[in-house]
Amino acid sequence: MDGSRLKDAGFWDVDKYWAMQDRVWRNPVGAKVNVGDVETVRGQVPTTSRIPETRPHIDAPMPRMDDVPTP
Repeated sequence: MDGSRLKDAGFWDVDKYWAMQDRVWRNPVGAKVNVGDVETVRGQVPTTSRIPETRPHIDAPMPRMDDVPTP
């Protein structure tokens, strides 16, 4: 999208913004995905994941602002 369009009233007026979002969701542009019919999977479902399990670090120190990388 051309950056100059960010100044359009449709991005800054609440009613116009949501009307624009409604138009986008009702009339999608681009690829269409056909998922197909539901299938029943038989057999053992794998219980392992390639993503390691993590736990929250509840006592983690709050990062200092100068530690946060800038983009």
